Amino acid sequence: MNPIKSLLKTILLKPLYNILVFLMWAIPGHSVGWAIILLTILVRVLLLPTSLKAARLQKKLQDIAPDLAALREKHKDDKKAQAQAVFDLHKQHGINPAGSCVLNLVQIPIVFILYYVFRIGLTTARFDLLYSFTPHLNQFNTHFFGIDLLQPDKIMLPLIVALSQFAFVQVMPTVSSGDDETAKLFQWQFKYIFPIMFAFIAAKLPAALPLYLVTSNAFGIAQQIYVNRTTAPVVSAVTAAVALPAPSATEVLAKPTQVIEKKGVKVTVRKKS
Repeated sequence: MNPIKSLLKTILLKPLYNILVFLMWAIPGHSVGWAIILLTILVRVLLLPTSLKAARLQKKLQDIAPDLAALREKHKDDKKAQAQAVFDLHKQHGINPAGSCVLNLVQIPIVFILYYVFRIGLTTARFDLLYSFTPHLNQFNTHFFGIDLLQPDKIMLPLIVALSQFAFVQVMPTVSSGDDETAKLFQWQFKYIFPIMFAFIAAKLPAALPLYLVTSNAFGIAQQIYVNRTTAPVVSAVTAAVALPAPSATEVLAKPTQVIEKKGVKVTVRKKS
């Protein structure tokens, strides 16, 4: 076996599969649906330190987006200076964009392993994956609120998947790219087209997988709302400049002046405050 596959099987596939089987055994009625929901929540809780850090980094990027747009416009004719200015801005605020990507990439193998666990764990008995202390189930309840989780659900779950994905995107930070039309188009597609695509995909998968997606999205929405409310905003220089009130006429006139007379010429100089 491929060493990477063997490692993933040992540290992810077998533990998650055994937890799923144990949950189905422990839940009254051996409900597959509730076991999937509990396993999904458990995995998201274990990933919470990583996902919270990635979410906070993304929130900071959203806050300094006006500064980034201003720097790109200022150095639009000098890509090297532009890259250096952006790097300096990120360093100033302690932001590592690559770190956010890495933190999100860490979660991808776990998502695929969960997909595999739900796919093989509910259709065939993989006793070779069970630990010696894991109870064996002869039968379990695959129906969840009238939906057979082993069969594709064409309407209800795909619709809930689309709505939950749409709601999740709404609470996520949006990093503005100024006048970059390509980026704006992608953001629009991400908000409105991707949820529809997820719904069509969910309609072709066993209903256990859309149930996992809905649970994961619900957890993600709650997590992002928490991040949005608890992460201190970074005030960008552009935003701060716009927020500064213009001095009133009274304040301007009230500034001290100095009169200088030289060779018959009188000059009034307004002192800096």
